[in-house]
Amino acid sequence: MDKMIRSVSSALMASFLFLGIVLACGGGDDETEKANKLVNEGNAAIQEGKKYVADAEAKKDKMLHTNISQLGEARTIANEATRAYD
Repeated sequence: MDKMIRSVSSALMASFLFLGIVLACGGGDDETEKANKLVNEGNAAIQEGKKYVADAEAKKDKMLHTNISQLGEARTIANEATRAYD
């Protein structure tokens, strides 16, 4: 998950850098419209990245809860098996 967060962060930083370059180049209204379009695309990419991170965290939490639950069940079965041998 850390790799995914880093890759999303890197992509976002690259988008902002590109946006800064485009804005620094200046230009007329046409350039402003292009820059606004890039800003909107960048914002959409940020929101999508946040969704991926949130989904990954939710899946991680669910998996952790499931694994803890399974460990509890395994412990109960092991205790029952131990009692059977005693």
